[in-house]
Amino acid sequence: MPILQRACECIAATCILFVVSVSQVHADSTQQEASSVFDGVFTVEQSARGEAQYLKTCKKCHKKDLSGDLHEDVKPLVGDEFRTEWARWTVGDMFEFLTTDMPPKSKDRRKVSAENYADILAYILQKNGFPAGMAELLPALEPLLEIEMSPSE
Repeated sequence: MPILQRACECIAATCILFVVSVSQVHADSTQQEASSVFDGVFTVEQSARGEAQYLKTCKKCHKKDLSGDLHEDVKPLVGDEFRTEWARWTVGDMFEFLTTDMPPKSKDRRKVSAENYADILAYILQKNGFPAGMAELLPALEPLLEIEMSPSE
C-alpha cells in the first residue's frame, strides 16, 4: 500500500508542476514583447475602448480631436509637437505621467483605473498614426517602460 500511495503522490506532484509550467508559459507569452510603438503595441479594440474613456475623462481639456488648448496651456495629444516631445521617452513614461498627473485633480484621477489609462494611451497612440497589433498594452508600468516612443534600432 505505501508504494501505491507514494506513486499517487508523485503523479499528483508532477501534474501540479505541469500546470504551473503551462501557466507560466502562457503568462510569458502574453507579456508585452514589442520594443517600439512602431511594432504594434495595442489592439484596435483597446483603442476603441480608449476613445470612449478619453471622451469621458480627457475631452474637457484636450478637446474631442486631441488638439489641446494653447490659450489654457493644454498641450495637444496628437501631431508633430506631441510626437517630437515624447520621442525620447517610453510608453511607460507616458503611462506614468497620465496616471500621476492626468486629470489634474487627484479626485478625478481616482475614478480612472489602470486599465482605463492603458486604453486611453492606446487611443492616443492610434490617433498619432502608430499601428495596432495583436496584443494590448498592459496596464502596468514595468512592461511599458520597455516600449520606446521612437523606432527600434
